[in-house]
Amino acid sequence: AVIVVYALVNVAYLAVLGHDGLARSNTPAADVMSRVFGPIGAKVIAIGIAVSTLGFCNITLVAGARVLQVMGDDGLFFRNVARLHPRHRTPNVALLLLSGWAVFLAMAFNFGQLLDYATFGDWLACAVGVVTIFWYRSRDKGGADFRVPGYPVLPLIFVGVVGWIVVATLLAKPIQACIVLAVMAVGIPVFHVWRRMFPASALPSRSP
Repeated sequence: AVIVVYALVNVAYLAVLGHDGLARSNTPAADVMSRVFGPIGAKVIAIGIAVSTLGFCNITLVAGARVLQVMGDDGLFFRNVARLHPRHRTPNVALLLLSGWAVFLAMAFNFGQLLDYATFGDWLACAVGVVTIFWYRSRDKGGADFRVPGYPVLPLIFVGVVGWIVVATLLAKPIQACIVLAVMAVGIPVFHVWRRMFPASALPSRSP
């Protein structure tokens, strides 16, 4: 149902704005609503987009803080980041750290730049996550541990589409794409250096 809704929204964009209009528009949803329902429609959709954006930011901060917390628990980041609030059981240190980083990024870059970086990085992260399915399935010879509907066709299609998006982004915006690739690549040596510098912290402690 979600895929159908997204497809229909894009059909509406193309039907109202056309290919050239959609390519020139920085706010396609508002432009479509403005043409169909006038200024009131543009304001209504703008409010809806603002609510959706704030909700997504909230989800990203909460989920990202939990990632940092688990990394701290597993000895892959500072131990203090794994600390939980004694009453609410929330990763307060991780939330503050991630919120501070988000504020820095918002002040250092504009929305378009952050969108390019985040979108490209998210696609790559999703593709890497899907690729791990092949490794897990190779270890699960009998297929008894977990089922993967459409395997291996659907995962291959997804990885192929992401690969096409990555290549298209590299051609269209090579500087932004290379910056994201460089940041992700730096994580590999940092991971190995961290484990060598703090070998005793490599064992999970699990926050109480």
